[in-house]
Amino acid sequence: MDCSNCGEYATAKPPIRISEQLDLLERRGMRIDNREYAHDFLRRTGYARLRPYWYHFEGDPTDHTFKPGTQFEDVTNLYFFDEQLRAAAFEALARIEVAFRAAWIDGLAVSTGDPFGYLGLEHYHNIERFRKDVSELGELWAVYKRRGDPPVIHYLQNYCEDCPPVWFAGEAMSFGLLSRFYANLKLDHPVKRGLAAGIGLHPATLSRVMRAVVVFRNHVFHHARIWDRKFTAYTVSAKTKHYPRRLREALSMGLGGWQQTSYTLLTLAAFLEITLASSISLARRFVALMNAYNPPIAPMGVPKDFAQRYPWRDISS
Repeated sequence: MDCSNCGEYATAKPPIRISEQLDLLERRGMRIDNREYAHDFLRRTGYARLRPYWYHFEGDPTDHTFKPGTQFEDVTNLYFFDEQLRAAAFEALARIEVAFRAAWIDGLAVSTGDPFGYLGLEHYHNIERFRKDVSELGELWAVYKRRGDPPVIHYLQNYCEDCPPVWFAGEAMSFGLLSRFYANLKLDHPVKRGLAAGIGLHPATLSRVMRAVVVFRNHVFHHARIWDRKFTAYTVSAKTKHYPRRLREALSMGLGGWQQTSYTLLTLAAFLEITLASSISLARRFVALMNAYNPPIAPMGVPKDFAQRYPWRDISS
């Protein structure tokens, strides 16, 4: 990292003292009625973390002045909405991850009849990719063994420790690695097709959806802002025939359409939570949060009639 020229940009940095940061916001036109509250909020949250939440309230992007009537509470309200939305997504994604792990483990254990059958080259499309993934699994397994969990200790004392059986492999893998193992299964593999069929997606589409969900999950689990973020690392399939009708209706809605806005990822997460984890918590909480906070919908890609669309309709707030 070369920081030799950073001094040239000193004027672009926000003031160091919180009181000076508040002075700057007021000069730009933000109304701060309770300065003590605002000072404490910035102290706990941080200027840099809060800054993206007030972009929506800026009227002039060149001098960053705020729209008339903008209050500090408008920004914190949006921050709290995102915080609650992230918490709702966190719970749903955790359920999805656990259910997907279980389905992968059970599917391969049953289909191969061998605790180590998942390591067979015959199951995978890209052998080079498979070998890289197995190498990464080996590193994770080494860490997993050092944790000292009783089931692992028992296994190591009684069986081979060179590689994990499928049930330990599925738990030791990161979610990203697990999604790659699934994606690399041959398209006609019974586990790949069976898991996708249970959800109602084409197998190739489920692979892409799970990679997109992994990116979304990493943002959520690392407490990053999600409400207006564009998730561009992976794209979901735009071939509508690969989706069940109810999901097609939910996503084919303008305002970004099939792009990976927060609405798209939240819709996919709610769909997977319902079909894979048998829970409607995210759908219910999303509707409740939208009603409670009334956030700007365009940055999220939310259609105006979202409440009449699957999976949000008929969900009591």
